[in-house]
Amino acid sequence: MAEKINIADLKIAYFGDKTVRRYIETIADAESTLRLGSIAAVTAGEAAAMALRAIRLTGTEDEALKKAEADCETLREYFVKIIDEDTKARKPLEKRLVAGASEKEIEGGYLTACIMIDELMYSSIQMMELLDRVADKIAPTAAVYAAAAVRYARTAMDSVRLVHAVYGARIVDEVCSHTVTREPEIAMDGNAEFADTLMKKFESVIE
Repeated sequence: MAEKINIADLKIAYFGDKTVRRYIETIADAESTLRLGSIAAVTAGEAAAMALRAIRLTGTEDEALKKAEADCETLREYFVKIIDEDTKARKPLEKRLVAGASEKEIEGGYLTACIMIDELMYSSIQMMELLDRVADKIAPTAAVYAAAAVRYARTAMDSVRLVHAVYGARIVDEVCSHTVTREPEIAMDGNAEFADTLMKKFESVIE
């Protein structure tokens, strides 16, 4: 027999279309269903937007810059989508926690909840790699936005790491807990020198 669907379980609060003022108020609301994963997606979206601004201020007549602009716009739109996709990805977990599901089912819920924020993590790295490919072409007057884009991307990634730390602390199985906690740490450690170098490169030419 098919599981009976509770319509209330399907209701999801969406945040992607809120005004900036309302969104910031929602972050401060302790009763809000908005979580750090969605906030990280906003930060990543801002990073992509600033990267786009740097590229467009430089000029997109160059083919490499034109491609970077198109790719960065795709990432920007994707980050905006993740704002609400993270909320949806957490829904099965929240339902299982309320229902008092088994440890294995709850563990699966945490792993599902990681899906969108992991996409956010690796897409943020992609965005930095995209900027790196055109770093020598970015105009000094636009470099401040490029440098800020890298900083914001790293902040988004660090927020993902923090979400993983929370999930890892709540997962009972030690191996799964360690894996969930360590994955974003490894990704960040592996890209730390690259991100630092890229940011310093942009900062060194700011006008």
